[in-house]
Amino acid sequence: MSYLSLGILGFTLLYVVTSTLLGLLRGRNRAILRLVLVLASAVLSVVLIDVLAPLILNIQIKGQPIKEAIASALNSGETALPEKFQQIILTLVEIILGIAVFFIAFMLLRFITWALFFPILKIFVKKGEKKRVLSGMIIGLVQGVLVALMVCAPITGLVGDISKISSIEISGNKMLPIPEEVGFEEYKNSTLFTVYDKAGNWLYKLVSSKKTDGQNVSISDTIDVVVATTDIANNAQNLSSGVESLTKDGATAQDKVSGLDQIGQALVEIDNSINSLGEDGKELFKELIESVAQLAGGEEGDLPPEISDFVENLDVSDLSLKQTGEALQGIASYVEKTTEGFESFGEEVSQNEVDSIVNGLSANTFILDMLASEGEVPTLIPVDTENASKFESSINSNTTLTSEEKETLKKLFGIN
Repeated sequence: MSYLSLGILGFTLLYVVTSTLLGLLRGRNRAILRLVLVLASAVLSVVLIDVLAPLILNIQIKGQPIKEAIASALNSGETALPEKFQQIILTLVEIILGIAVFFIAFMLLRFITWALFFPILKIFVKKGEKKRVLSGMIIGLVQGVLVALMVCAPITGLVGDISKISSIEISGNKMLPIPEEVGFEEYKNSTLFTVYDKAGNWLYKLVSSKKTDGQNVSISDTIDVVVATTDIANNAQNLSSGVESLTKDGATAQDKVSGLDQIGQALVEIDNSINSLGEDGKELFKELIESVAQLAGGEEGDLPPEISDFVENLDVSDLSLKQTGEALQGIASYVEKTTEGFESFGEEVSQNEVDSIVNGLSANTFILDMLASEGEVPTLIPVDTENASKFESSINSNTTLTSEEKETLKKLFGIN
């Protein structure tokens, strides 16, 4: 068992057992008093998040506020980030700091209420003639479970979200490498993780969100957006590489298959990344679209204009890239079936496959601009005579394409 799993289990058992025993000793009335004080500590700790977290970030170290020092670090070195992306990371840091404030405040307030207030207030709360130790034990058990939940549920939520960040790479460097011995993955697969995640997710959402410019931003949404943004930036690079492979002078059949498959897979992955976001996440992502193109440009410079235009004009409210990506992969499959040297050469190309290709491209005609060479759509895949009628029939019967777009598609497939 990892250190993290042992720590969570040990903390849970310690507080549940000791609180149960103390409830037994206190009896019902005083156990209720202590439970009320613990609940008050929890509520006050949540209130203190918005007060203390900003104050801590403005503490000056060597003449510079902590918040500015973090921003400077994000804007330098090999992993320098676009400005809007930096703002998201700073929001993330502030939220995580807020969770730390909650932990520390809750534990301190629990101690203060136990050491100062409880001894005074219990003078006025008598045990009663019948101490009702069984009721006291049950209330003590509830208190122990509450304390364990207040501490371990936010930790559990953080483990799940920080694990997502640990997979992010920018310019080939891990954004947040986590040593395996810490045991994040082992804890994520444990029963204890499932229990705290199900029972305490509401608490994690409460302490891990903040208002930014009138919008409620949660750590989960923010991390999902950061992951999606970096994934899309990486796939934009793959798009650029695929387009280059497909349109270069003297491209072989293998080059075209590889390029089409790479572009198609990148579009599918971009679609998956954006559609995995919730509504709040999509709103947040809209603010970062320009940063995606900057991230994708990397150290080598900007992306080709057609790729940058595509990324910066992504419409998260009306996205159907997956169908187009699969269509391009279908074209790659067509090339393999009609070109000697490929394993699937000679297999029949069905009308359904052709319809899928045409319909997929018609869903996002921007792909034609992306593949264009100096404003002219090249004949990338000359369709053989045997299958030309299938493509022509599918293009002509498509009701979503304009006459100009139909002619463009025919040009793409070499149909005169």
